[in-house]
Amino acid sequence: TTYMFPPIRRDPAMTGQNERFTPEEAAENMLAYLRRERGEEAYEGYLRSILRGCTEPPGLDEGCVDPVDGRIRCRAGSASFWITWDAWMTPCGMMPEPKVDLREHDFPDAWKLLADTTSALRLSGVCKDCPNARICHPCAAVAYAETGSVSGIPVYKCKMTREMYRIASETLRDAENTVNNYRGGKEI
Repeated sequence: TTYMFPPIRRDPAMTGQNERFTPEEAAENMLAYLRRERGEEAYEGYLRSILRGCTEPPGLDEGCVDPVDGRIRCRAGSASFWITWDAWMTPCGMMPEPKVDLREHDFPDAWKLLADTTSALRLSGVCKDCPNARICHPCAAVAYAETGSVSGIPVYKCKMTREMYRIASETLRDAENTVNNYRGGKEI
């Protein structure tokens, strides 16, 4: 992946900070990776899907995307959980909150409490209503890592998505110009 989560589990003061690609570099490297992995035809199809405003999320399953009501759509806290080394249950390995102490609750009670708490979480209304949401695929863990809140706006991902759109537009425009400059295999 070219998106690197800030190391908030190690150091909560690192929310939104990391030695990582800039959002623009992350977009460029992600698209370069997809081009190498999928081949030219599939890559161009992916670029076209960016311009249409809807892509499949690379590396995520279909259940993780497109929250129409701001709810978390992945399995975090509804069908999966993470247990830390010090006995806390969280909805996702990338989310330090919400959490339930397994030393104070038996597993069924801890799971119910975590599931109830997670189901009440909502993503930002800005993300929910963003026209780029089906390209960016907002994630509660990303929002938390970037802003300290699942309802925060992960500006890094916004910038990364805008750069993907720019690269897609430029690449497809250049490809179209190249095709238009050739007729019958001869340069005009």
